[in-house]
Amino acid sequence: LTQCLAEVFQRDRTITLQRATPTFTLFELARDTTLLDLRSTFEPTLARTSTQQWAREAFASTRAADGVLYPSALIGGPGVHPAATGVCLWRRRASCLPPRPLFSRPLIDPALRGAVERAAHELDFLLVA
Repeated sequence: LTQCLAEVFQRDRTITLQRATPTFTLFELARDTTLLDLRSTFEPTLARTSTQQWAREAFASTRAADGVLYPSALIGGPGVHPAATGVCLWRRRASCLPPRPLFSRPLIDPALRGAVERAAHELDFLLVA
């Protein structure tokens, strides 16, 4: 959950809980996947415009892959702990996704409140409910 919140709310470092949205969803992939592993070759601190352009080129040239594994620029790093790993599945590979998730709740759901608060604290993000 922490990495998901870091990715979604990184722009202003404020986690805003709104009624029924955003939603945290957990799922198990419906089939084996082939992912391009960028964790040892990709610099997570590159500018977003650079990484998005690189991703578009990888998407266009890598037909066999379902998506990419990448190191988080927001969690972990030198002197802290290993970087978290992000997964990006390409839309053309939607068959990886199951018909139903294992778990799906809005972030405002009381069942997630403690975990959201801990993640906000760990990330040093403001939490607005």
